[in-house]
Amino acid sequence: MVPAGRARAVHPGGGIIRPTVAVQGRVVGTWRLPRGEVVVDLFDAAAGPGLSAQLDAERAEILKAMDAPDLKERLR
Repeated sequence: MVPAGRARAVHPGGGIIRPTVAVQGRVVGTWRLPRGEVVVDLFDAAAGPGLSAQLDAERAEILKAMDAPDLKERLR
């Protein structure tokens, strides 16, 4: 569920839907991948207890997937 007032952050228009960060079914932010770096934009810094460690683990998984040979080939 996207919080009221945050719909444009997730769906800015023009067919664009940004990837989201969800905690227990609630969207708490978006993320992007500029220059191969995972950048998370949380709607509220206090989005959930222990979220920082979870985000670090997810960043590592995304970067691991980005290093996969089959993905590198498709991005060329």
